Amino acid sequence: HPLRLLRYAQVEALGGKEWLAQAVATSKLCDFFATDERFIAQDALKWLVTNAPDFEDNPGFASTALEFFNEMRRSDHLFSCSGRTVKKVAKAMEAYTASTISFDDVIDEPFLPNPRGLRPMLVRDASLD
Repeated sequence: HPLRLLRYAQVEALGGKEWLAQAVATSKLCDFFATDERFIAQDALKWLVTNAPDFEDNPGFASTALEFFNEMRRSDHLFSCSGRTVKKVAKAMEAYTASTISFDDVIDEPFLPNPRGLRPMLVRDASLD
């Protein structure tokens, strides 16, 4: 698929290792164009390449995080990966998955595009005082 080749080449161009390029190429985001291709190329993939040593033992994290980043950008056009640690992203992905409800009979992967335009029930930086 041409998008798999594009994602692979984008990771390599950013200096990413082969394992990361392969992990990104297996993402569901290779089946369709992203909500914001510039964000994927310049922010999300750069974050993955920069933080790859922290999740090298779990290559599946890369494809899941890429799908998560795309969904967050779709929900919030100001979303950025900058300043986020792998630990923070993993916690945010876990919270997002827990707050996402699907009423379809089809079991599907998390972070697929939301054709109905529903926003996630996730409150960032909330505190109980």
